[in-house]
Amino acid sequence: MKKILLSVMLLAVAVTYASAQSTAETKAKADIAHWSAGIKAGVDYYRVTPSSTVTDYLFFENSWARYANNAAWTAPQIYVEYTFNPLFGLGADFSYLTYGRNTGAGHTLDFTLYGSTNLSNLLAPKRAGFWGKVNIYGNLGAGLGFYSYSGVAGVTDGDNLKSPLAFAALNAEYRLSKVLSLGVEGQYRYYMRENLGGLSNNSLGSDALIGTIGLRYKFGGATKSHVRDMSLEEYYPAPAPVVIEKTVQDGKVDANTENRLKALENDNAMIKNKLQQLESDLKALSQKSTGTVNATFQNIEFEFGSSQLTKQAYDLLDQIYAILNSNSTAWTKITVSGHTDNIGPKSVNQQLSIARAQAVKDYLVKKGIPASAITVAGYGEDKPIASNDTPAGRQKNRRVEFEISK
Repeated sequence: MKKILLSVMLLAVAVTYASAQSTAETKAKADIAHWSAGIKAGVDYYRVTPSSTVTDYLFFENSWARYANNAAWTAPQIYVEYTFNPLFGLGADFSYLTYGRNTGAGHTLDFTLYGSTNLSNLLAPKRAGFWGKVNIYGNLGAGLGFYSYSGVAGVTDGDNLKSPLAFAALNAEYRLSKVLSLGVEGQYRYYMRENLGGLSNNSLGSDALIGTIGLRYKFGGATKSHVRDMSLEEYYPAPAPVVIEKTVQDGKVDANTENRLKALENDNAMIKNKLQQLESDLKALSQKSTGTVNATFQNIEFEFGSSQLTKQAYDLLDQIYAILNSNSTAWTKITVSGHTDNIGPKSVNQQLSIARAQAVKDYLVKKGIPASAITVAGYGEDKPIASNDTPAGRQKNRRVEFEISK
């Protein structure tokens, strides 16, 4: 039974790792950080003989006083983890755990490897507000424990003994900042050796419940976007829009294709409306001696983490240029301002917003608008128009605004 359980747990870790490799598409992005480390401490409650009928060795004892008496503080546990993408990670954990029983006391020094799955991103990727800063993880791991015990009546003290172990844990983390997260964890840990506490009356091993609280430090979070704070949509940007042909079977369009068509049509309709509004506003401005027209476009897209315009952005700027050029007598000055969401360091976002505004100016100048007529500004994450707690809100904040005046 022990061998079967250990094999299952090791297989689970291996499957998690393999899934991480395939899901991440293996191509790491240079502007995204992946490493983190942390420290945690709390209480543990050991049951040295799971099948024993002795009240002392049952998890759910009748007396809370006895429960507290059998619990012990854990020394700080230290771990390091590499998170492949917003769903999967692989880590190593070092734990020093003590246990105090009515019959004696002991400690274990455990080394484990584990796989971690972000259940929040897997099951509820579109979260907002407080829950947008919370991630819940499921961890499975296995390793080796070195343990000692003493003070057990009628049993020789044990020292430097070994036991294979496996564990399952549920962890909730709250994002405090770009580099720190606060976490709480509940864990079930199973040791294959039945005499962990010096008592041996069965062959089912020993186990423990462990509760901890701790801090995680995200390396690189101060200067890069950290993958643990990213949604799937942000880590895997949507591919460039493509022409979708309707799939017809038995005279009907399939529902998936229909939904994609509607989304594409809605985006195109929104862009068309904004362009029509811009042209209408400029014609109205041409009838005035002074005035200002403001236009905002979230559809001027850039390559991830850079100021390189996408093909779709060039197409949209071509249409904006055509309207500006045909209404050239309506304006004398254009201010192009760039804005970002709050993912990544503030200073980097500031520079990125300026670079993106400059890229728009450079293209319009290349098309024929005088460079002297265009000024650029970058506001980084300082002027959001939506909440940064959701992917949809962050998308709205990543925008380019035009202020056209005479």
